Amino acid sequence: MSEKVYPDWVQKLKTTGTTVKYDPDAYYAMIDKHFQTQYQDCDYNICPFMSEEVRNNRFYETCC
Repeated sequence: MSEKVYPDWVQKLKTTGTTVKYDPDAYYAMIDKHFQTQYQDCDYNICPFMSEEVRNNRFYETCC
């Protein structure tokens, strides 16, 4: 995902009814970390990031 689309994606996240546990601004660092993380068998799109487990891990790695 291009960094140019982050603001649009974060805005959609805030308005889609998806539970947002974190400050929406924290998602920028969390998304960056997601795409820098070496996963096994991952296609590196935004869908895996949306799992609660992945988001929690990226939050604790970037925001704590």
